[in-house]
Order: sequence, then structure tokens, then C-alpha cells
Amino acid sequence: MSVDFAAEDGPGWQQVGKLLALGVSIGILLTAGAGVMPGSQGLNALTWVGTTATVTALVVAVGIYVAQYRQATGAHAELLAALAGQDELIVEFKALVPPPGAIGDQPDPDALTTAQREAIEEIYGSGSIDAVWRTGEGKGNHARLVELQGGRLVTVYSGGRAGGTYVREVRQSN
Repeated sequence: MSVDFAAEDGPGWQQVGKLLALGVSIGILLTAGAGVMPGSQGLNALTWVGTTATVTALVVAVGIYVAQYRQATGAHAELLAALAGQDELIVEFKALVPPPGAIGDQPDPDALTTAQREAIEEIYGSGSIDAVWRTGEGKGNHARLVELQGGRLVTVYSGGRAGGTYVREVRQSN
């Protein structure tokens, strides 16, 4: 994983500068502490630079690792939220699909009422109905699935609270 220093939520140059300053400060303090300890043999400039650079590199690396971890955790949370949303959509789409056996295997030419047949033929033309299936089981007024000549599928429903006959296209012709 790479660090994008231009990203708003990632470690910017300002954060890297702070990490560098912190690393240099810690490196100088550790080196000075080692130099004043009894038994130290007097640290030269090369030792000071080496120790300070090593500590600075360690602090910057740990800081960038922490920033990447936070970024990855945020991206992971976003991904989980998107997957949860996708799962909700799948559940909703499953609810729209009729259960097995809700539509009979054989067309039923007598399934349409006169009003339903007239409503379809008014929109799609006389003689446009090829096959009709009843949907749903049991009592009640269930929608009818109608295949028109040319493969187009529509549903037709009569009644409801407002009354009337409603035709809705489900699939256009193949």
C-alpha cells in the first residue's frame, strides 16, 4: 500500500514534517544522553548524525505506518457499509421476484377480464396478446402476466384502492 501525500485524509507533508522534527529531536536527545553517560568514549559528529538519522527514520516509518493503518481502517469501514447496502438491495430485489409456483407453468387464456384485455389492446393494439398467466395463489385479485406478440412482457392489474386497470411493462421485446 502506498501513501498518498496529497490526500486529505492521509499523511500530508505537514504531518511528515512534524514526524521529522519529532524524530530529529528524539535522536538528538538520545545521542546526547548516551554521550553524557559515564563510560562513554566521547561521541564524534558522525556518531551523532548516524544515531539521529536512525531514530528519525524509525519515527517517520512508524508515523506513516499508523497513518496508513487509519486510512485502511476507514476504507475497510466504507467497504463494509457498501456491502451492507448491497445486501439490503438484494433482499429488496428478492422480495420483488415471485416465489416458485406463483406463476403457473401453462398459460391460461381465460385469466384476463374484459377490462384488462381492452386496456392492453388499447395500448399495444388489437390481437397483441400472445399468452396470459395468473400470478399468486389463493383468493384475491392478483396481477396477470401477459406476453405480447414479439416477446414483450406486461403485467395488468384491476382494482386496488383507486380502482381502474393498470398496465405496466416488465420487459421489452427480446
